[in-house]
Amino acid sequence: MKSASDIFWYSFKSLWHNRVRSALTVLGIVIGIASIVALISISQGLSASINDILMSFGSNNVMVMPGSLSNQMSGGGAPNANPMSGRLFEKDMDAIKTVPGVQDVSGYIMNSQQISFRDRTLTMTIFGVDDSYFKLFGEATLPLAEGRYLRSSDRDVVVIGADIADGKTHFDRTLSVGQFVYIGKDQKKFRVVGILKKFGGVRSDDDNSIIISYDDMRDLSAGFIAKKEVNGIMFRVADGFNVSEVASQVELKLANSHKVKLDDKDFSIITSESLMKQTSQITDLLSLFLGFIASISLAVGGVGVMNTMYMAVMERTREIGTLKAIGASNNAILSLFIFESGLLGLLGGLIGLFLGSLISLIVVLAGFKTAVTLPLALFALTFSFVLGLVSGILPALQASKLPPIEALRYE
Repeated sequence: MKSASDIFWYSFKSLWHNRVRSALTVLGIVIGIASIVALISISQGLSASINDILMSFGSNNVMVMPGSLSNQMSGGGAPNANPMSGRLFEKDMDAIKTVPGVQDVSGYIMNSQQISFRDRTLTMTIFGVDDSYFKLFGEATLPLAEGRYLRSSDRDVVVIGADIADGKTHFDRTLSVGQFVYIGKDQKKFRVVGILKKFGGVRSDDDNSIIISYDDMRDLSAGFIAKKEVNGIMFRVADGFNVSEVASQVELKLANSHKVKLDDKDFSIITSESLMKQTSQITDLLSLFLGFIASISLAVGGVGVMNTMYMAVMERTREIGTLKAIGASNNAILSLFIFESGLLGLLGGLIGLFLGSLISLIVVLAGFKTAVTLPLALFALTFSFVLGLVSGILPALQASKLPPIEALRYE
């Protein structure tokens, strides 16, 4: 055992001779590495998907939402708040238009309405927008499969998502441009003028879009919202202006209009930068939590390797004595057992990488992005190999220090 190849083949044959125990030993490492690979690949894919959404949202686009995001998430609010608090109106759109750097201001109305096609009626969320909405989110964000977008003069027409039109997800028959649907409790007739392309994945909600004109939605929403109230406002920051500075000016303008302090504002300003920060915090916390769980499996796997190597030293004491008797040095014995434990770790890493990649593939088939990159694969294999090496140090030291005479006498 003078060369590295001798040590490799001797270690490999030892592991193969006890292959069942070797397989059980690496189980903890397999689970840990598979968890880490799946976690990181899904996390990277999620980040990429979120970045795609933010890019489609537009780095210059800003959204104004009624109420605070924290209250909306908790579903709560101040029980004694002003009835006008936490609501947006068309006058707020007019106020936003006066801020330098603001262009293409668009308000929208959304609520649940009945929609009927043929003999089937469903209750779904309907969006009412003006033509500025499609200036903000054009072909790059909301690509059309067929037809056209809404125009400023349009009434009684609708643009629908791919799942509304496919004849499988919601309705029993395919919807195409030129056909009619009926919306609202009075079953008002709308002609389909556009169908959006299929998105899927994290943008699957867009596949259920039903978009009509702002004026039509205002008529359908009588009783749902107050006169001239809107559910949200969007605008674009003109080129040459700083998005954050313009958003801050809009925030101050609306706070003054609502007669509230900035710390008590009853609306939220959302930019792509703020969304990026929030989503990054969520994905980082999720990765940290799941990584901690996966590290527990790796710790268990490392202990398993150490335990197996101690057992191997005990079972092969006479073998160690024989090797030393024919000239093997303490360093050779040390290298043999350390490398053997490293092979156990590497075996667990290979199987774990395969299982993690398989999980990642299943997630991809479900319609979500993942990313098993070469650096991730190399990290998984290197980490598992090093974990095996470290776990085998103490048993290997014990084996290298065995006196050859006593080892040969061991029964």
